[in-house]
Amino acid sequence: MARRRRPLRITSFTDAAGAAFGLRDRFTHAHGAAVLDRKGRVLDLTLFTGADHSVDTALGWADCFVLNDERAERIVLVSAVESRVADGLRERDLDTLRSARQVFGEFGVLVVDWLQCDGDDVLSLDLAGDGEGWRRLAPVP
Repeated sequence: MARRRRPLRITSFTDAAGAAFGLRDRFTHAHGAAVLDRKGRVLDLTLFTGADHSVDTALGWADCFVLNDERAERIVLVSAVESRVADGLRERDLDTLRSARQVFGEFGVLVVDWLQCDGDDVLSLDLAGDGEGWRRLAPVP
């Protein structure tokens, strides 16, 4: 009997937080971009785990993907980090999220959030900032 594979979906903050915790379970340092279609299906999720990789590495990859796949409509960034995310929000991280929203917005793609997970806690930069990303998502059937 063949198993039917269901596509991975990120349609809510809960799904995104689960992805961030799953990433942190496997890596102590990683950055990734989940590129999603209109219904929240993950078209691709690529992780960068080298010591020199940053969220900018993931954003560079997402840029290439978005330019080559017209189904891409949303991006959720995820990072596994070693430092405690509950200790404080870094303004430069919010600036990175805002900049990514502006750049990808020109292509009609919404950068919903950047979730950072330390293994114990997850920090949503969207919810810590203006909450605009999750508010803009229409309910997904």
